[in-house]
Amino acid sequence: MYIGFFPVIRTNNRYNDKMPNVHGGGYVKFSGNLDRMNRKDINDNGIKKAIIMAVDDRQDNLIVLKALITKFCPECRLTTAKNAKQGLSILSSTGVDVAILDFQMPGMDGIEMCRRIKTNGRTAHIPVLLVTAHSVTSRMKAVGLEAGADDFISKPIDNAEFTARIKVMLRIKKAEDIMRREKEILKEDVRKRTEKLEFTEKRYKTLFNNASDAIFIHDIDGRFLEVNNEACKRLGYTREEFSMMTPMDIDSPEYSCKVSENIEKLTQKTSAVLNTIHVAKNGKHIPSELNSRVINYDGIPAILTVARNITRRIGYETDLQRTNRALKVLYQCTDALRHAKDADELARRICRFIVETGQYIMAWVGIAEHDENKSVRPIAHFGYESEYLHELDITWADTVSGKNPAGKAIRTRKPHIARNIETDPNFTPWRKAGTLKSGFKSALAIPVFDSKKMYGALNIYSFESDVFDIKEVSVMEDLASNLAYGFAILEVRAEKKKVEKERALLAAAIEYTDEELIITDTTGVIVYVNPSFERTTGYKYKEAVGQNISILESGRHDKQYMENLWSTISSGKVWVGIFMNKKKDGTIYETETIISPVYDKNGKIINYVGVYRDMTERNMLEEKLRKAQKMEAIGTLAGGIAHDFNNILFPIVVYGDMAKDELPANSKSVSYINEIITAARRATDLVRQILAMSNSGSKEPRVFKIQTIVKEVLKFMGATLPSTISVTRNIDPKCGPIMGDPTEIHQILMNLCINAFHAMQEAGGKLEVIVKSVYLKPDDVVKEKRLKSCPYICISIEDTGCGMDSETKSRIFEPYFTTKEAGKGTGLGLSVSHGIVMKNKGDIKVESMPGKGTKFMVYFPMIKTSVAETEKNPDQKLPRGIEHVLVIDDEITVVKMLRAMLRSLGYKITGMTDSVKALNRFKEKPDEFDLVLTDMTMPAITGDILARKMIKIKPGLPVILCTGFNEMINEQKAKEAGIAKYIIKPIFKDDLAFTIRDILDKK
Repeated sequence: MYIGFFPVIRTNNRYNDKMPNVHGGGYVKFSGNLDRMNRKDINDNGIKKAIIMAVDDRQDNLIVLKALITKFCPECRLTTAKNAKQGLSILSSTGVDVAILDFQMPGMDGIEMCRRIKTNGRTAHIPVLLVTAHSVTSRMKAVGLEAGADDFISKPIDNAEFTARIKVMLRIKKAEDIMRREKEILKEDVRKRTEKLEFTEKRYKTLFNNASDAIFIHDIDGRFLEVNNEACKRLGYTREEFSMMTPMDIDSPEYSCKVSENIEKLTQKTSAVLNTIHVAKNGKHIPSELNSRVINYDGIPAILTVARNITRRIGYETDLQRTNRALKVLYQCTDALRHAKDADELARRICRFIVETGQYIMAWVGIAEHDENKSVRPIAHFGYESEYLHELDITWADTVSGKNPAGKAIRTRKPHIARNIETDPNFTPWRKAGTLKSGFKSALAIPVFDSKKMYGALNIYSFESDVFDIKEVSVMEDLASNLAYGFAILEVRAEKKKVEKERALLAAAIEYTDEELIITDTTGVIVYVNPSFERTTGYKYKEAVGQNISILESGRHDKQYMENLWSTISSGKVWVGIFMNKKKDGTIYETETIISPVYDKNGKIINYVGVYRDMTERNMLEEKLRKAQKMEAIGTLAGGIAHDFNNILFPIVVYGDMAKDELPANSKSVSYINEIITAARRATDLVRQILAMSNSGSKEPRVFKIQTIVKEVLKFMGATLPSTISVTRNIDPKCGPIMGDPTEIHQILMNLCINAFHAMQEAGGKLEVIVKSVYLKPDDVVKEKRLKSCPYICISIEDTGCGMDSETKSRIFEPYFTTKEAGKGTGLGLSVSHGIVMKNKGDIKVESMPGKGTKFMVYFPMIKTSVAETEKNPDQKLPRGIEHVLVIDDEITVVKMLRAMLRSLGYKITGMTDSVKALNRFKEKPDEFDLVLTDMTMPAITGDILARKMIKIKPGLPVILCTGFNEMINEQKAKEAGIAKYIIKPIFKDDLAFTIRDILDKK
């Protein structure tokens, strides 16, 4: 039955001299018959060819097999049979060395034929290779092995694997034939000698004493009756000494204990062949084969034993076993070449096979580095587990460190053996680690290289001295050659994977980059676009490919511009510029573009690659940056103006308070002065708002009632709004306080009111402001999402302006989003307001429809703390005191004002303008002062540092720090410095009076 075919043999393969091609296709065709293809049975060297018999029911398979044997096994001759019966007939008449049997054949199949071969004594020694068209399964192996099969192979047959297996089988058979012949020779020799002794009794003495084997005769009790000359010579005892000894006296302990048992068995069987170890008088151990039989010696039963020294034969057998193990290692390592993923794994597998199958102590593979020291780097080992390899300092340089077997093998490209590590002078540097610690006695190093590269060395160690013979070294050379081939193949695979990975990475980069990538041919027809192109332009890949690049033209570039572009890229240069492109929906967008030519291997331009970066977002960010820089500049200017304005307000406030104190309470001038002071307070609040805008003011939250701020904002708006806009308000005075920054709340209300003004600026309308308290229930919380279930103050600001559509409403809190014309808005007001509300754990809602106006609702959580204590009654008398206060400010005018203000409150004042002198004065009499009032910004020593120094001198000293504008200090930093209070200029008399009294009373 036809169940497979063999690949064609190609003659142009560069490996043809070593192995068959394994990648050919098609069928081999031959003309004529098989007999015309037979060669002579004797090759050119006069050596008889090995005979291989192939049994297959398909003629074409036999033809291909013969071609393979002729091509790749010229030392063999193939004989064929078409069925099992014919094959068995050939076996009975021809000396076949290897039998190749088809697994499935009509009549008798390959399994049955294999079983008959192996059960026939004349043919049992012939190796059998079963060929099957199926994958070799475990069950199939079990059936084949039970029948006696030596190996399996599946069709279609790999030429290299088939040839290698045939050669391995021939080697194994050759070795087994040698052993069998030697054993048969030995048996025949013993038989002849025994017969000669039995039938030539007359010449017994001559033959007995001149025999090359030792002969012993002893009685049933074991006492020696006679020994020949060879026995005396071999063991060193005289006949007289033997007469007083038994076999137990000349056997080694492990065999002497069995002498009595063996004698008893021998008397029953009359003859036996045993092995033992004789111990000579000088202690030498002699392996011996004993051929014993029961005889009649002078009328008494005795045992005649011929002892043959088998030391040399054991050596032959050991060598043969060693060679067989090496061949098996070679076979296993060939299999490892097919499965290893990288060089390290391949080296580890081979080292394991060498140790486990070859029965060596350790194997390792070292790579020849091309560094300055020409070091040998171990990449894999198996066997003896120790720090041995880490202690090695091996190089392949022509130095002392390079005289080791591995270094020599790499340097000379020839195998090197250390037959006895204990005495080898070249092994001296590594003897301590190798011999004393690890017990190594001999070492073999095989170079691993091919025609292109020296990879390194394969190193094998043994516990025995001088164990590596010529045959074993030859097999290991083949193994090293295969290892080099495996390294080369793995390097090619690794390089291929690297290239594939780089290509995949490049493809991924192109696919996921944000820039549009377009590839066209030389006429401008699109051949590729990346996903970013699809996202930006709206064209799908299938829509764009095949179209001309002109589908993106917006018409914004003149003819000269385009001609210059094509002239540049067609001349082989890179074009860089700006394009105004058009999307699928007609939208125009700006791109920063780079177009480069692509060349083939002959230097001809075959494509153009364009990279287009959308500039829309960058242009928007640049515009936002310009606006932010503008706002920063305005803030800096505002901060400077606010600082100067603060200094102007200070004397107005101070002297206004002083003037009021000197007038009668019922004087009309007092009411005028009160108005001046009220205006100054409003101006102070305005200064703080300006400082907040420039990030220079205080941001510390405090408890306050929001109603006052709402009234101030509406009062200001009422004075600025046109008469076409009316303002109504409904403010609940019972609403509780909130925690926050009053300046920020003022900013929110101003932004919302100005936003309403702009919505009604052209047509006029109505602005309504409502302040009320609300309590959100759990159901309300679900609707409001961000808010919790608790009391809130709700500020509602509603206008009757133009309103907003849903898209505009969804974006009003985005930074820089505005519907105003350029130059009339920054788009920051609502965004800042939203941020402040969120920071204060509140929320802001908006309701609006086009033409129906807009309603903003701002929620702030109320707190339970009362602010009644912090609000001062205008008619309340200011608290006074008699303590001594040290006032320090570098401006004499400020010192005078503070001195007059505090003296009017009853305090004793010491005023100083020099901070250094003030510190020295304080050091002299620190207990003289009860409180220090100091400015922040002063030459020599700033207020915060001065406070630290004074508090260190007098712990617990109350210090009030005053500042008008300083980014280096705030209330938090002041507290950390131990300062009791941090106040902002201008200083009002009533604020200062309550602050000083509060601090001193707490003390």
